[in-house]
Amino acid sequence: MKVMTFNLRYDNTTDGYNQWSLRKEALLKMIQDHDADVIGTQECTQVIFDYLQAHCDDYISVGDGRNADLSGERCAILIKASHYDLLETETVWLNGNFNLAGDMNLKEGFPRICTMALIQDKNTGQKIRVFNAHLAYQSKSTIRRNGRTLYLYIQQFKKTKIPFVLMGDFNSSITHPIHTRFLRSFKEAYTEFKLERPNTFHAFGIPNGIEAIDFIYSNRLRFISVLTDTRLIEGHYPSDHYPVIAELL
Repeated sequence: MKVMTFNLRYDNTTDGYNQWSLRKEALLKMIQDHDADVIGTQECTQVIFDYLQAHCDDYISVGDGRNADLSGERCAILIKASHYDLLETETVWLNGNFNLAGDMNLKEGFPRICTMALIQDKNTGQKIRVFNAHLAYQSKSTIRRNGRTLYLYIQQFKKTKIPFVLMGDFNSSITHPIHTRFLRSFKEAYTEFKLERPNTFHAFGIPNGIEAIDFIYSNRLRFISVLTDTRLIEGHYPSDHYPVIAELL
């Protein structure tokens, strides 16, 4: 199973040379080149969601917007329809009340969410649960609450004994305390291989990046490989984050 986590950078018209309309083909090529079974996206606005649905024919796309009316940025999950069936999906909020749409801390300024998809391998029948999250970065109290709430949400499914993949933009490096409980309970790709961790957030122009804040975790699945794709494609960075891609078994 190959998975990718990719913060797509929302369609901000003030991004100049890096605005969505100029980099969308590079972003699509990045996705197509890796041909992942499951892609967890962040900052996926309606414009980007529609574009991916139109150009990624072999993927089922799920995930609600983060606002109270379910509009706005999604943590959309793309699932390869030829390999997996979608059994269940939901989006929850990470400010403490899972099911309160739009729930947020005003100090943070944005609702923070996780989208879950339960999928089943068409060939083997194996079920896998996918969690895709985007956590806070401005409010220290919200960062901690997001991490705690996400962990509690995942632990609700522990009794099912279904393997899972957790991916997303945590907006905090691996040394931040919010990762402590995840590292204690689950496996993280770069940690498993004891590899030097490339920076994933690069802000459209710092090739070596600024900080590593995008991660892939699992409970039962074994990591086979992991990489961070730092390419420019046709003169454009596909996003202001580099995607992280992992293979699991």
